[in-house]
Amino acid sequence: MGRGGRGPSKADAKPNQSVTIKLEFLKPWEATNTATFTFSPVGENTKTVWIMSGPKNLLAKAAGLFVDMNAMLGADFEKGLASLKTVVEADFKKKTEEAAKRAAEDGAAKAVAAGTENIVQ
Repeated sequence: MGRGGRGPSKADAKPNQSVTIKLEFLKPWEATNTATFTFSPVGENTKTVWIMSGPKNLLAKAAGLFVDMNAMLGADFEKGLASLKTVVEADFKKKTEEAAKRAAEDGAAKAVAAGTENIVQ
């Protein structure tokens, strides 16, 4: 859990489309917000948009007048997106390598089967 948060978060995922997470903050004030990541293909890349929303009580509205939320949270968003990119790319590489290994094993098995078939004839 990131700084200022508590407990496990609730998440909902739609593969290749979005991930929505319920976040509970303790600092700088208590709040429950929703973070939504949306994913859309752009050529060979994926555009990722991270939006955080939630209700604004009087304290949050007042703070919004004096505190630059982008300056306060921007670095955390950038770090989170960079971390997400690292995890996704590592997972993609692993799955690609596993698929290539399976394909090679399947090809070898078919070659052995074909060779055995030629010997039997």
